[in-house]
Amino acid sequence: MANKAQKLLFNLSTMSPLVLIFAIVYWLEKDVKLFSEQEDKIQINVTAVALIMFISISVAFSFYSSWFVRACNKKLERIPIGVDGVVPNDTWVIVVLLSYALPAAGVVFKELNIYISIVVILLWILFLALSNTILPNPILMLQGYHFYKITTVDGSSDIILLSRRKSIQNRSAVNTVMIAFHYLAIEGENADV
Repeated sequence: MANKAQKLLFNLSTMSPLVLIFAIVYWLEKDVKLFSEQEDKIQINVTAVALIMFISISVAFSFYSSWFVRACNKKLERIPIGVDGVVPNDTWVIVVLLSYALPAAGVVFKELNIYISIVVILLWILFLALSNTILPNPILMLQGYHFYKITTVDGSSDIILLSRRKSIQNRSAVNTVMIAFHYLAIEGENADV
C-alpha cells in the first residue's frame, strides 16, 4: 500500500493540467516575452522563466498518475475482494475537466488575477493533503481507465475502483484488486475487459 506522500502526489497529478492551463492563460493574457532589450542589453524575463518552469513541471507531473498505476500493476499483490455493489463514477471527471476550462475563460476577461489563482491552487493542495478524497484523473481516462465506486461485503463503501473496463454490470465480475491506498483499488491489467 502506498504512503500519504504518494497519495498526495497522485491527487496533485490531477491538478497539474490545471496549473498548466493557468500558466498558459497568464502567458497569453500578459503577452510575456522571454527576452527584453533595455539600454543595449538583452535581459531574460524572470516571469517568463517561472512560467516555463510551471509549464514544464506540469507537463511532466501530469503523467505521475499513469506511472503510479503501472507501478501498482507490477508491484502490488492482487487480493480477493467481495463486492456488494458497483456504480460508475466517471462523471466526476467532467467536473474536473470543467475546472480545467475555467482558467481558459480568463482569456476573454480583461484581467486574470494571478494571486487569486495561486490562492485557489494552494487551497486545493491543502484540501487534498488533509482529506481522504481520491480524485479521478482525466489523463487516466484518456488512457482508457474508468472509475467506479464499489461497496464491499464487509461494509466498506465509496472505494474508488480504477479499471480498464468500459462497463461493469455485475458485482461478481470484480473479484481481485490491488489496494493502492485507502479508498483506491486498482483492477489488474489482466482483468476481463
